[in-house]
Amino acid sequence: MKEKQFRKNIKLIGKLGSAFHRYGTNAERLEGTLRHITESMGLKGNFFSTPTYLTISIDSGEDQITRHIRSLPSDVNLEKLQDLDLIANAVINKKIRNVEAIKMLDELEEKPGPYNSLSVFLDWI
Repeated sequence: MKEKQFRKNIKLIGKLGSAFHRYGTNAERLEGTLRHITESMGLKGNFFSTPTYLTISIDSGEDQITRHIRSLPSDVNLEKLQDLDLIANAVINKKIRNVEAIKMLDELEEKPGPYNSLSVFLDWI
């Protein structure tokens, strides 16, 4: 695998992992999904997730790279998890390219939650 493509794959895997972590998926599902994604790219991946930390280690056979991602604890966002699943499945099934997936992840991150700040505040009172 060419170095440039390897780096693009690493970037996408990191963004997907961060998003799954941020939107509240459990560790087993997060690690399993990332494993499927790396295998679909012809790579070998090892992952370790805790509530506030994600380690991603990718091996292409020629090169290996490890990323450590710190994440703040957050609530589960089922709407965004559903959208994220669609993006991940499209990547696994090679229906979208890395560039498209990253754009979709950026748009998902900007998408407002289902409740406004006042509603969330009043729920806690």
